[in-house]
Order: sequence, then C-alpha cells, then structure tokens
Amino acid sequence: MGDDPMNQIMRKIMTLFDEHQSKENGKHTLRAMKENARQGFGMAPDPRSAIESSSPTITPRPSRPPTRPATS
Repeated sequence: MGDDPMNQIMRKIMTLFDEHQSKENGKHTLRAMKENARQGFGMAPDPRSAIESSSPTITPRPSRPPTRPATS
C-alpha cells in the first residue's frame, strides 16, 4: 500500500478490524476454557486416564530364549 491518505485510512480500518477480531476470539476462547474447566476437563489430558481407559489391552508375546551370536 502507498502513503496517500486513502491508503492510510484503509490501513487504520484494517488494523482496527483486526484488533476487534482478536479480542472477540480471545473472549470466545476464554469462555470455552472456563466451560471446559467447569465440566472437569483440563487443558491437557491426564496421561494416567488414557492408560486406565484404554479398552484394547496389549498382551506381550511369549518370551523366547535369547539367541547366541554366530561364531566363526
């Protein structure tokens, strides 16, 4: 954009609009974070809950005797 008066006005309008959008986004984010906290959800999942609630269980393979390296 150039430096003529119309471009300066447009730049100021876009800056104000961007600032407004940023504040609105922050307001909605804060509201959602508070609602999640009210429902008992944190910002990051508790790793223990993921382990406890996993339905498929992993069963280890039967152990095999160790193999010996080939000797020449």
